[in-house]
Amino acid sequence: MAERYEIQIAIHRFIHNDLELCARDLRERVRRKFESGEAEGFFSDMMGSLIFMAFTIEANVNFIGWKTLDDGWPDRASLSEKINLLVKVLPLELEWKHRPLQTILKLNNFRNSIAHGKPKIVDPPTLVQTGPEALDLFKGEWESCVTQEFIDRSYEDMNSLWNTLLEAAKIPIGDTVTRSFQSSKLIREE
Repeated sequence: MAERYEIQIAIHRFIHNDLELCARDLRERVRRKFESGEAEGFFSDMMGSLIFMAFTIEANVNFIGWKTLDDGWPDRASLSEKINLLVKVLPLELEWKHRPLQTILKLNNFRNSIAHGKPKIVDPPTLVQTGPEALDLFKGEWESCVTQEFIDRSYEDMNSLWNTLLEAAKIPIGDTVTRSFQSSKLIREE
């Protein structure tokens, strides 16, 4: 005989939790490699950490917007437009020329340059005699962000913005955590 059940499930899945975990894990991996001098995958881990922080920030902002404005939240707006809207509707004193938004803007520009990457061509080849600073010509604009210092600053400012938004929106931290509930009841045996 097979049993049949009536199942009730409730899930509150918040992606910002998973993204922040990835950002934090990659940041810790970068920190361990930096301290030990391990070079393998170091640059990739730094890029990954920054990208996941940028994703986390956007997901955090979307969460706060969803909780405070519900159907009035503009899903398709840019990150800066979303933050500007939150600054208008919540008791926030944030300015783009100061941290944490200054860092958030730089991190978002980094994310956009990676996500919308375009080739960089230096043609025709040119012979120049110069010092080591000429090697900077080979770097992408986004590469200036890929440093241990910027990773630490971004992580600190990501958390600062998150805590500031939570406080302004009066959202308890427990309401931001992914959770699920499940119950089942045997309805008949066959």
